[in-house]
Amino acid sequence: MTDAVYGRKAAGFLMRLRSRCRQLEAS
Repeated sequence: MTDAVYGRKAAGFLMRLRSRCRQLEAS
């Protein structure tokens, strides 16, 4: 796995984590 692919997966994971935190704060 290349660094670019790993970085993209990490970025997507962080985005999902952040959106989940926002949903928890909203409820």
